[in-house]
Amino acid sequence: MRLARKSRADFLSQVVRIKQLTTQKKDNFIHFSLDFTPFSVILVYMIKIEKIEKLQKDIAFWQDKLNRSRKESLRSIRAVHLQHAQSELKKLQESAN
Repeated sequence: MRLARKSRADFLSQVVRIKQLTTQKKDNFIHFSLDFTPFSVILVYMIKIEKIEKLQKDIAFWQDKLNRSRKESLRSIRAVHLQHAQSELKKLQESAN
């Protein structure tokens, strides 16, 4: 019973550490030291997958907004948002490979 508590505490401390590292480095999540357990690495990949999914939703949102826009000023602003989201998605997908 005591072993299970210790491993749960270790897991929670690693989750906190991963969250701190991901908030510090937003571009490359995988450039950590190799002292993580395999489960922690899986958690890091899950965070990366969540970011990719969010960016895909953002791209769909901005593409829809851009398609509905009639004013040139709104179209240019929304096009910039769309380009930024697409470039961020491309960076994340390249770093995943």
